[in-house]
Amino acid sequence: MINLINAMIFSPVQLVVIILLSVVLVGFVVLDVVFGVTLRLKAERKLYDDDLQSRREALLNKLEYIRAGGTAETHTWLDFVQYEENEDDADDEENETEQSTVRFVEAPTYDGVSAEKWQAPLNTEILCVDELSPQLRRKLAMRAKRHNGKMFYVRYSLGFEARLCYADDETKVRYMELMDYIKSFEGVSVINGFASQRICVDKNTIAMILFSGKKMCVSLALDPSIYKNTKYRGEDKSDTKRFAKTPMFVRIYSDVKLDKIKYLIDELAKKNNLQQGEIKQGVYDLSERTREEMILSGNVRVIIVQDVPDFVARQILAEKQANGSTAVNAVNFDEEVDDDNDTEVQDDAEEATVLAEVETDAKSDEFSAEIADDDTQTMQDDAAATTTEK
Repeated sequence: MINLINAMIFSPVQLVVIILLSVVLVGFVVLDVVFGVTLRLKAERKLYDDDLQSRREALLNKLEYIRAGGTAETHTWLDFVQYEENEDDADDEENETEQSTVRFVEAPTYDGVSAEKWQAPLNTEILCVDELSPQLRRKLAMRAKRHNGKMFYVRYSLGFEARLCYADDETKVRYMELMDYIKSFEGVSVINGFASQRICVDKNTIAMILFSGKKMCVSLALDPSIYKNTKYRGEDKSDTKRFAKTPMFVRIYSDVKLDKIKYLIDELAKKNNLQQGEIKQGVYDLSERTREEMILSGNVRVIIVQDVPDFVARQILAEKQANGSTAVNAVNFDEEVDDDNDTEVQDDAEEATVLAEVETDAKSDEFSAEIADDDTQTMQDDAAATTTEK
């Protein structure tokens, strides 16, 4: 019957022509898609290459400046911050356990390496135990008898509060505005953790505020697929253990993003039957503090990469003596420990806890790497979405 109808409407030649045109049309569509994807990949690669080139030129300019007799930039301890933490570990979730302020990692040994061939671990600074205050030595479990005269190559791990205190002013303003908005809902509590702040209702986590590198982010207990094709879309982190309860992940890098987060918080409020009250301006102490203050408060952790070799330590001590610099804290700390046996016993317990928590430096931060790779594309998508909305 169908063949009869086709024979009445189209001749064989016409059918062949229609089929050929359909094939050609499909081919054009496929080529268009391939061409679009290729252009997009080339554009991303160009952005990446331009960024690398700009960094290379900046480094070369600094090198030429130093060679011409200029003074190299002075580094601070913040230049040795290690942002790569294992985001899959749920240390700041409901079952968070207290961790030590100091962490040891495994690193290549220097046995048999000559002074001429020795190279210090990348992105580390030297921490001299004798130059630390007694309070900081006790916090780091640096015992007098065992650690006097010791030097270590270290990096630092910043907690949420530390990253917030050292963030730019725009990030601080957005954080305060966001927290005022969140606290306006009745029944909401904020629980502070080392790596994040959890927003809870009846002990259930409905959102987390955290940092990825230097960028403030929010993860929410919403289904990312519902908002996938809207301007409120976020990244789906449901496959990551840490974000199993809050899979919708959004980075806040503009005021527009902050407004979208507020809308998503309203969605959370409806989902949990929360009533919003008056938005009151809170008081927040986000002032920068010293390294010692941050470590003593537990907002910065020290990552000990490895011991400083004896020949390097001797060279450092010689330079300090030539400059008239002496370390006096070792003597003060010795006297303090000798006068207080209970404190020494407590230090032993702390040191035993530290040594039991040895970790390897080979653990990678897949989450931070994934976010860093997606930054450019997300910003492009948001810009395109904003243009469409306008």
